[in-house]
Amino acid sequence: MADSLPSVGPGAPAEPSPPQCPICGGDRWRLQYAGLRDRQFDIDGEFRVWICETCGVRRLWPVPEDLGLHYPDQYGPHSSLGRRYLRRPWHRAWSASFSSNAIIRRFARYLLRFNAAALEMWTLVGSAPRSVLDYGCGSGGFLGPASQLATRALGLDVSEKAVTEAASRGLPARLGSYEDLQLGEEQFTLIRMWHVLEHVPDPVRALSALRAHLDEKGRLVVAVPNAASALADVFGTDWFQLDLPRHLWGFTESSLRCALCAAGYDVEKILYDGKGYSVYQSMAYALRRRESAFGLPASPAPDVLVGLDALAEVWNSQQAGDSMVFVASLRTAGQTGD
Repeated sequence: MADSLPSVGPGAPAEPSPPQCPICGGDRWRLQYAGLRDRQFDIDGEFRVWICETCGVRRLWPVPEDLGLHYPDQYGPHSSLGRRYLRRPWHRAWSASFSSNAIIRRFARYLLRFNAAALEMWTLVGSAPRSVLDYGCGSGGFLGPASQLATRALGLDVSEKAVTEAASRGLPARLGSYEDLQLGEEQFTLIRMWHVLEHVPDPVRALSALRAHLDEKGRLVVAVPNAASALADVFGTDWFQLDLPRHLWGFTESSLRCALCAAGYDVEKILYDGKGYSVYQSMAYALRRRESAFGLPASPAPDVLVGLDALAEVWNSQQAGDSMVFVASLRTAGQTGD
């Protein structure tokens, strides 16, 4: 990983608790979990999670000296998708899909019904983004379909493997970190951070750095796991999206709102987007830890997943789903935060 945090290595003194919280400035921490391991890849190491008693954010501390070891080649977001995206310029249909004319809008959305980026953005934003920056693009799962819609699209990631994979399929991806964006004066009408913010060393610095590249009428979309979700409460250390040590932060609704406010954004919309797959894998972790004789296959059967998706939707409707999506805009001059 290109980003880094103060860490504990050979011969270094152990920190009893984290330093000042970069989100709220608080310095009172409570230990939530200790002695945890990398459940996804079973890589050596034990980890602790702390809760900031001021804003409620969860934090991994200390951080492993070499986080890159915990992003092996088989890490999902960096893996090959095996698909090339034909350069179909759907710009006119994309704009028309937000038309105030219901007939035009429905026809345009019918044409774009198989484009995953369109399906996501219809839910989240109220107008067609002309330019898109996907920060933490991985191997291009969103960047590919987005590049067929926007007149300009760019993906950035700190993983050389992910960027190489995306570029090999003709996608506009390059290495980049919020610490050194090298975007000049470029601005975008949509900046997307999809399950990325929990991986970065300093969330407020990352959000602040991207702020300079968001168009004054643009939207920032941030998706993160919900550390105060029903699943997190039920499963505790077996919660699939705890995902230590890759997830350096665990956000609640209030702590993510605080981070966005500190970075100069106003929150416009919050959606809860938990999925049945997370329920299934949390159950699998719990059974495995208890050495249960009843095991679960690596992937759920389709009918099982349908049922678990229905359960996840119930939690989403109660604002307790284990993923949150925030839509934010630039704070205008004269406004103050919450």
